[in-house]
Amino acid sequence: TMMSGSPTMQGVTIGGCDENGEDVVNELTYLILDAEEGVGLTNEDIVVRINPKNPDKYVIRALEVARNLGGNLKFVSDTTTIDALMYTGLSKKQARCYISTGCHNPTIPALTHDVGGSSMNYALVLELLLNHGICKATGDKLAKDLGDVRAFKTYEELENAFEEEFESLMETLLYYKAADLSLYELLPCPLLSSFYEGCIEKGIDINEYGVYMTTHSTGITGAPNVADSLAAIKKTIYDEKTLDWDRLIRLLDNNLDGDDEALALLKRAPKFGNNIAYVDDILRDILARSCDYLQTFTSFKGVKCTPACLSMTISIPFGHVVGALPDGRRAGEPLSEGGISPHQGRNISGITSTLASVAHLDHTKLSHGSILNIRASRKAVESPENLKKFSALLKVFCETGGDLVQFNFIDSDTLLDAQKHPENYKDLLVRVATYSAYYTELSKELQNDIIARFEFESVM
Repeated sequence: TMMSGSPTMQGVTIGGCDENGEDVVNELTYLILDAEEGVGLTNEDIVVRINPKNPDKYVIRALEVARNLGGNLKFVSDTTTIDALMYTGLSKKQARCYISTGCHNPTIPALTHDVGGSSMNYALVLELLLNHGICKATGDKLAKDLGDVRAFKTYEELENAFEEEFESLMETLLYYKAADLSLYELLPCPLLSSFYEGCIEKGIDINEYGVYMTTHSTGITGAPNVADSLAAIKKTIYDEKTLDWDRLIRLLDNNLDGDDEALALLKRAPKFGNNIAYVDDILRDILARSCDYLQTFTSFKGVKCTPACLSMTISIPFGHVVGALPDGRRAGEPLSEGGISPHQGRNISGITSTLASVAHLDHTKLSHGSILNIRASRKAVESPENLKKFSALLKVFCETGGDLVQFNFIDSDTLLDAQKHPENYKDLLVRVATYSAYYTELSKELQNDIIARFEFESVM
């Protein structure tokens, strides 16, 4: 499931600006888009950098190609990404020259290199906090027992405890990177090293951290589930007092069965992705605190630890080991996909609200990228007028705090029919996580996860 669809992760970054901040969109940019539209393979990712100085026709043309292929392009904000790279210590001139590698790891060619990071199951952290450090799926004690949650008299105490649990687990997760110490002995890369500043001058291999800046990224998975869960607890237990801890814990232990009234109260609580400050502020706060902590670490030989909200398709296996959550998700079900995407089907207030919720977060601190997947009907970008509106919305997202967004312009009926008659849809491309794949090659579980993503029919 993790790499379903066999992504190759080869990327081509276009658009954006030069080191002086000037627009670099040119004839070759459009030729690359034309070629991508004509070929329609999964072998490469076209990453569309969007800068305030880029012409409108460039963004419109890129969206048109994405529409005609059903997806297959990534749209990245220059404003946010450059700020995030400067947050890691790079100069503005260096940061402006970034490309996007892997899922969305902003990288400066010949200067910076990411050794590949860990993945943190953020939702499991919450379960461990609520269950005395014990994982319900295995019965193993995996984390600190921070005491009975009934003892938390205020929501702030609960949120502080969540961060304490995260920090204790994060230290353990980072230690496993000891394997990187032996990489240069077992897997030296002399050819790759020759392309990086620092390696030749120092005579040090890229896997021995000879480059200008090496980072170790850590992906956080399930953050929207945690925010939705904390918002539900805050609303029902602390603010309105319609539930108490005994009733909530009993409901979670019974996998959300046996108390329909309590379940309804949890489901009615505000959900991330609908431009509701109550829950959006919670997600902004916990992620900022987690990122601040993570970035205090350096790995071996001074390697910087950088956080990200991206999950490939690990949201499905991570979901297998997490029990029922206060957000209304049952045990074993997938977590929120993409990285920062609202949980499947919960962003019911329109695409503008979804983009506003995501842009509200502090993506500068998520310095190694954050992934938002949106599924929209082809009708939303079918006419030239709708395409122009959609491109304006995308530019606002990129200029007001958003980071990366990618689209599937495919309706639910098509996806359902492709499940029943795969022989008729061998060329159906979809954005899976941070890569594209042919839909009929994906597992049934992953196909269903894509179908579950809320479908928008307009830009409102």
